[in-house]
Amino acid sequence: MGVFDFLPIFNQCCFCLNLKIGSILIAIWGILSVGSFTYFAAFPVCFILEGIALTIMKIARLFVYFCDGVLFITAIIFIIGVFIKKSITAEIFLFGIALVLVGYMLYTIATVITYILHEECRYFVGPEGFTLNTFLWIYFMIIIRSYKEEME
Repeated sequence: MGVFDFLPIFNQCCFCLNLKIGSILIAIWGILSVGSFTYFAAFPVCFILEGIALTIMKIARLFVYFCDGVLFITAIIFIIGVFIKKSITAEIFLFGIALVLVGYMLYTIATVITYILHEECRYFVGPEGFTLNTFLWIYFMIIIRSYKEEME
């Protein structure tokens, strides 16, 4: 019994792909998305942050970097696990995704706080982008969890 067994099980990914292909594409998406969200978190539009807002954003960025690194590593492990049929790699990837979701949520909270403290600051990828990405990754978690059943 795994930690993510509460997630529902789907028969297909995106209504047309089998779970194996969909899971591999999700892992590849995870590897590719690491660079884009790390880039957006690294280069804010606002350069006038000071005091607590600056500290909050530095901590949030560092946590996003860490989470994205974990996602990158766990996605590679999962792709290898798909080919050697080890279901534990799906569980590891699910933990990586869960950590990224926590990181995105904390980054979203940090950007909202900086919006409140500095109304003139707007980030290229603000809370809207990270919130949308969060819902996408929740769906991806359901697909990976569904494929984990096939791996066993």
